[in-house]
Amino acid sequence: MGRERRAVVLAVVAMLLLVLGGVVAGALFAPSGCRELRPSDLGVGAATVPVLAPEQEAALAGLEPARGGGAPPVLVRVGVASGIRLVAIDGGVAVVDGPGEGGSTLTVVDDSGTVRSRTGFGRATTVVGSAPAPYVLEVTNRATGQVDALAALDVTLEGVSAGVCVDTAVVGTPLTFLLDAGAGELLLLRTAEDGTDVEVELRDPVRGRRWATGLELGRAPAGLVAARTTAMLGEALVVVGHRSVPVPLGAVGGATAGAVAGDPPAIVALARSDGAERWRIGREALEGAGALADVGGDGGGVDIEVVAVTDERVHVLLVPVEDDDVLRASAHGPLGTAAERRERRGTLVRLAVDDGRVLDVVTDAQPGVVTAVRDEGASASWRSELGKVLGADLLDVSVTPERVWALVAGPAGDAVPGVHLVGFAP
Repeated sequence: MGRERRAVVLAVVAMLLLVLGGVVAGALFAPSGCRELRPSDLGVGAATVPVLAPEQEAALAGLEPARGGGAPPVLVRVGVASGIRLVAIDGGVAVVDGPGEGGSTLTVVDDSGTVRSRTGFGRATTVVGSAPAPYVLEVTNRATGQVDALAALDVTLEGVSAGVCVDTAVVGTPLTFLLDAGAGELLLLRTAEDGTDVEVELRDPVRGRRWATGLELGRAPAGLVAARTTAMLGEALVVVGHRSVPVPLGAVGGATAGAVAGDPPAIVALARSDGAERWRIGREALEGAGALADVGGDGGGVDIEVVAVTDERVHVLLVPVEDDDVLRASAHGPLGTAAERRERRGTLVRLAVDDGRVLDVVTDAQPGVVTAVRDEGASASWRSELGKVLGADLLDVSVTPERVWALVAGPAGDAVPGVHLVGFAP
């Protein structure tokens, strides 16, 4: 009997040691996205310097911005290997590149045009957001925006450092997807793998999670829920758009064709301060305003891309769903590119910011019209004028109190491919 008891005890101890060893090994050797977010100094000498085409030189020299008087002097042209967007910082600007095969890079340039630093991050990383704290993320699926790790960045002229990393891929925790980023805050979608328990979460680098609000966005796997959801930060509101699909006649309690009984709302507005719901509208409101005539009038699904949230209006782009099984990344979200925004066409709907009522509908909205609503004031004027003279070569614009920065694609067939950071005196 004693021998049997000892055998049982030894078996239990051995099992516990195996479990403990597995946990320790997993903690030590399992890959973590946080490793990819560690910044590394690449040295300023690594930047390549492409050459502006003569027509680009002439176009920039003759620029007359709508808000100014006369052609502004070109301050400096800084050549960087590549770039997709700009992040304004105190005393300068940072050029974001990536993700690429070698990961992402952040090139910091001061107001005099001097490259102060180049910082690299690991594979599948990208930098989003703006001052006072952009974020570096490990994005493992760009179509859905899935994020496996995140960290706030402190970007100054002296260098780049990362804050505490949050590993969002820990087993047993909700999946995390990027919605928007700006002004030092990060907007995320959190959901279980089966697409249940959906929450919209707002984070900042000091408090971490500021708030989380649960939403009913229909039943689908997590990746599909994320790919069908877009959102954007405004000054006072967070606006979320979700793919709208009509319920067939009689499918839900005798619902009429085109109704959304039992379906999630098309657009929901939350208070940026605490996440409380302010208003919501469904597919029937969009149909009643004639917004679906060109994109969903045949009863098809419609993707709702939130384009801009201003003090007075919410701008959304309605895009018909051509293939329900294809994951389509938001062109106007933080991972969208200039090329994708140029190709995305649909119906532009303007909503009142206070209650979501439809104010205006622009069918077959051209990409230039859609892009213009994202900028206000000086930024809109500069982007408009630069767009006229540079066209598709204009990648991004950033307006600071000291400088106007434009990210310009180098000429096709350049021996040293790259982009230019062009600075103007305001």
